[in-house]
Amino acid sequence: MTGTFVTARQVGEYLRAHGGGAIVNVASNCGKVGYANMAPYNASKAAVISLTRSLAMEWAPDQINVNAVCPGGVDTPMLAGVADWLSPRIDVPAEDLLAGMGPAQLGRKIQPAEVGAVVAFLLSDDALIIRGQSINVDGGDTPY
Repeated sequence: MTGTFVTARQVGEYLRAHGGGAIVNVASNCGKVGYANMAPYNASKAAVISLTRSLAMEWAPDQINVNAVCPGGVDTPMLAGVADWLSPRIDVPAEDLLAGMGPAQLGRKIQPAEVGAVVAFLLSDDALIIRGQSINVDGGDTPY
């Protein structure tokens, strides 16, 4: 949360000095749903979602648009690390956990480039009417 806030503040100063622009924060579907044994992570991502809404309102007069993405099971080393960390805590093999960490509706893990495409859209002028939102990019896992 602190890193997101400090970075947004610095980028906001730059954008303000250059006539505006857009920021896309990275939250997580964990910030909306929450998962067992991950309270600190869940809370930090919920804070990013709240920060996104607040900054969008505060910085709109400066022509700065702020949104966030909320990825789910993205095929990255971080996801594998979560499975490794969680495995001994819930007595389930990490491989089994990782196999089930993709979105059920999609039938596979999300690829980083797919999240990147949504970020690119939110940074574009085509997304000017989308403000203060935290967009789920989790293959349908989060219904709200």
